[in-house]
Amino acid sequence: MDNQSFNNEFVKAIKAAGGQINSIECDISARDFNPSAVISQAVRSRANALVLGLYVDKIKQGLAVVQSNQGQLTVFGSPTLFTDETLKQGGGINGLIISAPWYPAAFPNNIFPQKAQKLWGATVNWRTATAYDATLAIIAGLQRTNKRDELQKVLHSPDFSVDGATGKIQFLASGDRKDNPIFLVKVQQKPGTDTYEFVPIQP
Repeated sequence: MDNQSFNNEFVKAIKAAGGQINSIECDISARDFNPSAVISQAVRSRANALVLGLYVDKIKQGLAVVQSNQGQLTVFGSPTLFTDETLKQGGGINGLIISAPWYPAAFPNNIFPQKAQKLWGATVNWRTATAYDATLAIIAGLQRTNKRDELQKVLHSPDFSVDGATGKIQFLASGDRKDNPIFLVKVQQKPGTDTYEFVPIQP
């Protein structure tokens, strides 16, 4: 999911729940970008939450906003912030809520996390899981046709499906994934330590 899609879906969900969207936006690419000013402006406008839909090359600026927040607003982030870099920021990011298409315990009976741990010697993230699933889908599609121009039709076919790290993979005629799973995780301090982890928020 790219960040424009993330922002659009977030706005849609907030409005569907009866919430209001503050029209104030900030450009973290601006030369005069000031993370503290972003928070001050949001607080003055009576916002109670902030959404960060970031591209991967802007993680540093996004985390600066979270650090400047100091718990004043609830901060939501796109999957881009689901990284070890986020967890290394310390107490300033405690409570940050991030959406993600996958996390290691999301599918209890799925063997992908264990296989990945054995192969890579470390816990993998949603990027690895979704890349794995994309590869599985292409392989399954190529088993039906070896023609590039027919592969898309195969993947969009109603009877196409493959089981992957993120569950059953099927596609709509539009090309979007059918029943695309999204989870919420929260940055939380590990008890008795000065380190942080992503903890799933149960629905």
